Amino acid sequence: MDFSDILKKIKENFSPRRDVDLKEAGLHFEIEPLTSEEEGFVLEGCKDVEEHKYIDSLKRHTLAHSIKKMNEIELGDKKEINTKDAEGNPVTKSKFIFMMDFLSDWPQTLIDLLFDAFSDMAKEMESKVLKDAKFKKFSVSEAPTEDEEKRNFRKIEEPEQSIELTETEKMNEQVKKEAEARNYHMAETESKAINK
Repeated sequence: MDFSDILKKIKENFSPRRDVDLKEAGLHFEIEPLTSEEEGFVLEGCKDVEEHKYIDSLKRHTLAHSIKKMNEIELGDKKEINTKDAEGNPVTKSKFIFMMDFLSDWPQTLIDLLFDAFSDMAKEMESKVLKDAKFKKFSVSEAPTEDEEKRNFRKIEEPEQSIELTETEKMNEQVKKEAEARNYHMAETESKAINK
């Protein structure tokens, strides 16, 4: 097995194409997850965009890289697209520039739909990777020492106040005592759970 075989296996398992069909319109799209290089291009392309246009720009940049097939037109990993300018003269554009221009004429609803399909695909792939991955995870917390395990919390009782309090102050004191009692019980329960 060489590097090309490994890359092929990675693409098969973690970059499968997702079909998006609009049957009544007669449209078929195939999208793929972005490579790390493509994600870098998307972030670079969106970095200077005004805040209120950022989400739309992110969607269009992402789809310009993610769309790999439209109906029977295979875009795949093409770097350039042969097309025609406004006068009908043949021109060659980079795939990304062509797709950005092409997407600019699409309705926002279609952009949103394809981006939702892309987002769903990305979530599915992340879930698959996390589910299938096996490795030893590092844990920061350490097991408690014996002294910590044996330590029990004791209730601290405050002496009664001899100063006459107003009704509001009495209510505040009661709330404070109830909160302290609740915190004490939570700490005691946590201590017991740790000791088990």
